[in-house]
Amino acid sequence: MCKQKKVCVIGLGYVGLPTATIIASKEFKVNGYDFNSEIVDIINRGDIHIVEPYLKGLVEYVVKNNYLKAYSQPLTSDIYIIAVPTPIDVQKIPDIFYVEKAIDSIIPILKEGDLIL
Repeated sequence: MCKQKKVCVIGLGYVGLPTATIIASKEFKVNGYDFNSEIVDIINRGDIHIVEPYLKGLVEYVVKNNYLKAYSQPLTSDIYIIAVPTPIDVQKIPDIFYVEKAIDSIIPILKEGDLIL
């Protein structure tokens, strides 16, 4: 039997929170990471900070059942999903600052065989 992989979703906004919640709803242990401690606290109460129909009930469920927990730093996992903003400027060039910061945050905890999406 294969051990279940731990998942870390980096960025708990409009893409990251629904992604983390759906994965957690399949009974995976998901560690969400967001640098904003207020967002971390909201999610750990089983609440949401974004507008997304039907998401609040599912977040309540996965938090209550310990499938999703938010943190202010990434935890060692097997799979890392980077879901941070990539705003574009007036010339339509994406700013990858947040992607680079997300990668920098997990470099110290990466191990051989980890998957980064």
